[in-house]
Amino acid sequence: MKKILFILLTIILTTESLAQELSIDAPQEVNMGDTFNVNVKLTTQETLGAAFDLKFNKNLIEALSAEEGSFIKQCSERTYSMSPPEINNHEGKIKFRDLCFGKNISGAGTIAVIKFKTLSQGISDLSLDNAKIYGASGVPTTGIEIKNGKVAVKSGEVLESNEGNVKNEIKITGTKTVDWQETQDEQIDNLLPVDVFVPSTDNVAGETIEVNVFSAGEPLNNASVTYNRVTGYTGSNGTVKFTAVAGSLNITITKEGYETKIIKITTSEKEITDEVINQVVAAANKTGIEEEQETQEMHTQNQEKNNPAKFFVYGAIILILSVLIIYKFKNG
Repeated sequence: MKKILFILLTIILTTESLAQELSIDAPQEVNMGDTFNVNVKLTTQETLGAAFDLKFNKNLIEALSAEEGSFIKQCSERTYSMSPPEINNHEGKIKFRDLCFGKNISGAGTIAVIKFKTLSQGISDLSLDNAKIYGASGVPTTGIEIKNGKVAVKSGEVLESNEGNVKNEIKITGTKTVDWQETQDEQIDNLLPVDVFVPSTDNVAGETIEVNVFSAGEPLNNASVTYNRVTGYTGSNGTVKFTAVAGSLNITITKEGYETKIIKITTSEKEITDEVINQVVAAANKTGIEEEQETQEMHTQNQEKNNPAKFFVYGAIILILSVLIIYKFKNG
């Protein structure tokens, strides 16, 4: 009986010692505008290395870099430099793999350090997919335990004043042909501030309007921007572009968790410069002179046609010629 119990205990202890685990080590909360690190940790025995895909919410956080952790660096030669991580912020995924050449390692440690920056308020899951731990023979092992994580992006510090919450003012530029002004929006507490910057140099209808959206000094990704009943979404640089139309129209910026901003623009159909005015005046003067010359020529022609003296001279000449012809005919 004691022998059987000893064998069972040996099997249990052996199984626990061979447990292999990949886990996410991330901060529970970060603030808007922060950058932070997420560590991927490996616990294993006799391994060549590991590979995994790390998935995250692309609308809330953005991956800046993925570096090799200290655990696999125990090997002098590794695959990291030949096959570096692949960051895809468009899909919200990072592909990572790192293996030793000709050496097995065991124990626990960090195999990857991934740096993120915050984009929007919310909670992002951090999940490991396609995870593999390679055994001493180079074959992926089974029975891997995966521990995923998550990170909450908070609004950060709220500035206080005697008038309550301080919200960033809208930033707009204007020119003599485009008149920008802020309209009143609803004051809703506990929303993140939004800044809007619209660079413009004498925009007229048909040209491009560029809208840049920021929050806490950082570009605001995936914000909804509507102009002339056309809606676009900002990219990772916080920018979206529209074709300007003539008239006074609103640009509305919205995103869940952020205050709404509305700006009005007035775009002229065409800028009238001094040069254009001078060209029009010159063309008008030229046309007037030409018309006056034409009128004088027509008047001269009419006078010549209606001159009685001219008809008298013509008649006298015809009469003299007639008399000469008759005289010559009678006298042979």
